[in-house]
Amino acid sequence: MAEYIGNKGTVYTGTIAATNFFPELKVSDFQELFAFLNDENENSILLKMTVSKANIDRQLLDALAENYTDLIAVSQALWGNDLTADAMYKQAVFSRTASDLIDNRLSTDATKEASDRQSALDDRVTNLRTQATDALDQLLSATGETTGYTFELL
Repeated sequence: MAEYIGNKGTVYTGTIAATNFFPELKVSDFQELFAFLNDENENSILLKMTVSKANIDRQLLDALAENYTDLIAVSQALWGNDLTADAMYKQAVFSRTASDLIDNRLSTDATKEASDRQSALDDRVTNLRTQATDALDQLLSATGETTGYTFELL
């Protein structure tokens, strides 16, 4: 039985505005990186992205704002360029957003097909959370701090 899951060709135009320290985030950039989530609607992506951004900003701002004016300054200090810290920041926010969207899907889809895919999706969530934490740790290394999280493979 066919089921409509959204227009996968729609490019969303939503954004989260830049702040003094952090760059603008575009839903379309998220879509490019996480095409497997294209059945999510724009509002759900924006909501999860806003929450992810708020949590990550809180983790980073206190640590970085004391010594740096923006992510470009962090990038210059750590990598000698203007772009790497921006990429790390987006990796952290987008990976956390994607993992939250997948978690939501797992918790609401109780079909037989979903249970067959749950293990693969759980692995994907773990991978995305690792990517987000790694990106945060890279950014926090400018201050000598880390997130304090470690991952152990069993």
